[in-house]
Amino acid sequence: MEIGSLGDVVFEVSEDEIKTVREPQWSGKGGWQQHKRHLNMPLPEFVGPELDSFKFNIRISSFLGTEKVIDELATLLGYERDGVILPLVLGEKIYGRYRWTLTSHTIKMEHFDGEGNLIGADVSITLTEYPRK
Repeated sequence: MEIGSLGDVVFEVSEDEIKTVREPQWSGKGGWQQHKRHLNMPLPEFVGPELDSFKFNIRISSFLGTEKVIDELATLLGYERDGVILPLVLGEKIYGRYRWTLTSHTIKMEHFDGEGNLIGADVSITLTEYPRK
C-alpha cells in the first residue's frame, strides 16, 4: 500500500517492500527585522514568513524489499544535485504551501553484501520549501 511519496520515491508498506518516513519534523518561523533606534530599544518589524523546512529519515534496505538500494539513493541525490522541485505527500495530505527542494542529506551506510554492494542504509533528508512565484 502506497502511503506517500517524494517525487518518484514512493513510501510504501506491502508484502514486498517497506519504505516509510521516520521521525518527520516540519519547522518554520516568522521573518523579523530589528530596527536600531537612537537611545531606544530596537523595534522589531515583521517582514513576512521564512521558508519552512521538513526533515525526515528513510531506511532503504534490501532486507525490507528494495532491490537496488544504490539506485534509490541515486534518485534522491539527483533531486538534490539537479535542484528538482518536488511535492511531498504523506497519507492523503500534500505537505507545504506548494513544493519542496531537497537541500541536504546524510547517508548512514549500514549493510553490504559479500561483494561489497550496499544493501542497507539510513538516509536523513532535509527539504526546504519552494513557494509559488
